[in-house]
Amino acid sequence: MLWKWVLVLLSSLVFIVAASIVIFDGMKNIRVKEENYITFEGLIEREIISTSSSWDLKYRFLDFL
Repeated sequence: MLWKWVLVLLSSLVFIVAASIVIFDGMKNIRVKEENYITFEGLIEREIISTSSSWDLKYRFLDFL
């Protein structure tokens, strides 16, 4: 019974690590288009629209980092 729990925990850990690698590898090319779009290039290109007020707050926060 104990070996089943160990097997489930190890397979879950491998799945989480593999999913993290795929996600972060796909998000390595991040850029801003026209101050209102954030573009992620990698596995697929996606654009996220944000309002100018919320983008301004996020941009200023990241600017201080």
